[in-house]
Amino acid sequence: NLRNPGNQNLDASLHRTFNLPKDIGTFVFEVDCLNVWNKVTFAGPAATYGASNFGQISGLASGTNPRDFQFAGHINF
Repeated sequence: NLRNPGNQNLDASLHRTFNLPKDIGTFVFEVDCLNVWNKVTFAGPAATYGASNFGQISGLASGTNPRDFQFAGHINF
């Protein structure tokens, strides 16, 4: 990976539990964030010697996604 662009990917998660009144149970609220930095990850440079685009980066790495939030809530009783 010495010749390819750097890669940074950070995912974060936050969970909070709230007690419900009258000892019914608990309410759990969850937030997940994928790709917190929202950083683009570029693909490696073209490696075909003699080609017109040799050494140029012209695309994104496969499997890269923009920032994504997911929210969830559930009741445990």
